[in-house]
Amino acid sequence: MGVYATPFPGLGRGYGIRATPDDFVVSEILSPAALRMIRDSGAGGDGDGSSSSSNGSSNGSSNADAAASARGRGYAVYALRKRGIDTAHALGAIRKMTGARLKPLGLKDASAATTQYVCSTGAAGRRLRDISASRFGLVFAGYTKRPLTKKQMLGNRFRIRISGDWSGHGSGNSGGDATAAATAPDPAGFAAYADSVPNFYGYQRFGSGRPVTHMVGGAVTRGDYDEAVRLILEYASPYDTRERREIRENLADPALYAQSARRLPPGMDTEKTVLEGLARHGDPLRALRAVPLLLRRLYVSAYQSYVFNRTLSAAIAAGESLLDPEPGDVCFDRNGVLHKYDGTSHAVAGSGGKNGREADAHGGLVRVRNDAVAIPIVGYSYYSKTRFAPYVSDILVDEGVKPRAFFLNEMQEASGEGGFRDAVIQCSGYAWHDDAKTVEFSLARGSFATMLLRELIKPPNPVSAGF
Repeated sequence: MGVYATPFPGLGRGYGIRATPDDFVVSEILSPAALRMIRDSGAGGDGDGSSSSSNGSSNGSSNADAAASARGRGYAVYALRKRGIDTAHALGAIRKMTGARLKPLGLKDASAATTQYVCSTGAAGRRLRDISASRFGLVFAGYTKRPLTKKQMLGNRFRIRISGDWSGHGSGNSGGDATAAATAPDPAGFAAYADSVPNFYGYQRFGSGRPVTHMVGGAVTRGDYDEAVRLILEYASPYDTRERREIRENLADPALYAQSARRLPPGMDTEKTVLEGLARHGDPLRALRAVPLLLRRLYVSAYQSYVFNRTLSAAIAAGESLLDPEPGDVCFDRNGVLHKYDGTSHAVAGSGGKNGREADAHGGLVRVRNDAVAIPIVGYSYYSKTRFAPYVSDILVDEGVKPRAFFLNEMQEASGEGGFRDAVIQCSGYAWHDDAKTVEFSLARGSFATMLLRELIKPPNPVSAGF
């Protein structure tokens, strides 16, 4: 992320996010069709018969669905509420508690209070009892005839408190500087720019305070498994604690792998898995394959995200138009379907599309652009016939990789196919609540709230500001 793209001056120094996880509240928005798929959970099973929907919508179940639910014939859907723990670790803990593998529609990080949907991987699995743990809870929502997929998640609704010194707010705000207070921007005014923010992948995709995820993915893509393992074990960030830095200094000695694995503190479970694999086999590829598949795929996806962010930054710096498509551009229509722009149909509207009215009832989340410019995500199926290809090509040469390298011959299950991503964030329902110093908005699936907040605050040090 090498550039800013909005003229909003930013709140600046002294303002930040995530002072506590409760300052960053996220709820998934399911499509109306997905909500209708979820059956009435009161018809049977081995739980307490309660049901839950964070969207607050009736699921419209039929008697036939209820009968099927009673027989346990369907995929069980749960609402996962968590705080201070990421999705992968929460689901890992649930699997240890219950033996059940649950699949999320999207990933949520640890520094937030989130509500999301997860689904069983089998159609006839037993229904789990509700779980209430210190950092997460699981509540049965119902059954579906087919497993839910990420395509049925429209996006997310956010409510985020911005911390800082608001004493000058009203005549401006300055983080305590009375001179700057008179000219500091009003967060409500950012509404004019909220739907033109570049759709960068957020800091958390790369590891935030320890941005190593994409570097591991790059090493894996190049087939350098020794380097991938070294990065997982030894890479230290300036934002790491002194204890963590000292631990990592001691992980470089192969003679101490087994001993080091036993001494690792909670929160370094990936490092423990890799160390145990190295101690057992001495093979970095086998050690990497012991890492959960969800995380291995995230490594490669993070590297694809890194290449995308560099592409987007280069395009902005070169003055490429992201809001107005050019003939031949690959674009998304208002239903999220890819097409080639023919130079005639570009339009902006307040709502629309086949599901526009229904989606608007859930946080105002609708696509307002009929032809939203899309930028390619590099993978083994990379499509190069776009005006962004020269930027992608330069970056791949700099990185020393080719698109076909994203098909991992020795770890095919973690390969990255690629695709397309909106050039700008699709944001709806932006609102500033001055009394609570909170901002609220909905984003389409895959977009990061931190990237909208990055343009709103323009922090001098994003990591220190909670990003």
